[in-house]
Amino acid sequence: MRMGKYLFLTLLFFIFSGCSNVLIYDDATVDNTLNSDVSVVIEEEVFTGYGYEENQDALLLKSLQEMQDRGGVGNPDHDKEGQIYYITKYGYSALLTYSSAVNYARVYDWIDVNGSLTSLNEAIESAKFKAKSANRNLVLVYMAQGLDYWAADDTKFKSVYSSLIKDATLNGNKIIATSHSWSGHLVARLVKDNPYVTHFAFNPAHGNFKKGEKVADYVADLKATKATTYILAGENDVVTKQGGGAAWKVWWGITGYNSVYYAIRDTYKVNLIVIPKSGHGIVEMIENGAMTKLLSKI
Repeated sequence: MRMGKYLFLTLLFFIFSGCSNVLIYDDATVDNTLNSDVSVVIEEEVFTGYGYEENQDALLLKSLQEMQDRGGVGNPDHDKEGQIYYITKYGYSALLTYSSAVNYARVYDWIDVNGSLTSLNEAIESAKFKAKSANRNLVLVYMAQGLDYWAADDTKFKSVYSSLIKDATLNGNKIIATSHSWSGHLVARLVKDNPYVTHFAFNPAHGNFKKGEKVADYVADLKATKATTYILAGENDVVTKQGGGAAWKVWWGITGYNSVYYAIRDTYKVNLIVIPKSGHGIVEMIENGAMTKLLSKI
C-alpha cells in the first residue's frame, strides 16, 4: 500500500502516542529528544519475511526528520523508566518495589505498558482508564520513549519487564499483558517464549527505525510466539498499518504490510481484531469497544 506523505505529516502529532490527548508544541519549541543523529539509510524496499515490499516506514521517518527543526510532541520521563505502579479500578495508584510488583502481578494477573510520547503521569492516567473500563486492577510498567525512535534505548524497560513477566508466570500463573503502539513490538518480543501470557496489543507498531530492526524481525516474532496474541487495530488508525503492526484485507487488497497480514493469518497463536470507527488512542479504542473485545477473550 502507498500512502501520501502529507497525510502522515497531518497525523504525525499522534503517531506512536500512548495517550488519548494530542500534545502540540509551537514551531519555536525544540524537543530535547530530537537531538540524536537521524542519518539512517532507508531502502526503498525491505525484506519482510515473505519477500521484498515497499518500505512504508520511510515515509514516517522522513516526516519525523522534517519535524526536528520545528519542535516535537510528547514529554517522556526518561529518569522514571522501569518504575512499576499498582493501579486500581477505583483510580488509586501506588509506586511498587519489584518484589511487591511480582506479588501484585500474580494476584491481579495483568501487566500493562504505555505507549510512547507519554509522561509518567499520562501513563498512569491511561492505565487507570483501562482498569476502570475492565473493572480490574493491574500493574503498570512505565516505558519512556520520545519522538526520536531511531535512537530508542529500551534497556531499562526491557530488563524490568522481562524479569517481571518471568517471575509473575512462575508455576504456570497466567498473565494478561497489554501494550500500546511503540511498546507493542517490544512486548511481542519479550513474551514470545512464554505460553502463560496472553498479549493484547493496542494498535502496535513494529519499530523499524533503528539500525538492525526490521519488519522481518517483528514478523518472525509473531510467527514464533508461544504467547496467545490479540492485535487490536483501530479501523481508522493509520499508524498501526503504516508502522507495520497490523494488516488486514479491505475491498481493494491488503492494507498494511503483506508480510504482517500473512503472519497473522498463518499463525495459530495470533489473532487480529479490528475495532470499527477507532483511531490510534487508548481512550478512543476503548470507547469503540476494544475493552469489551479484550474481556471476551480472557
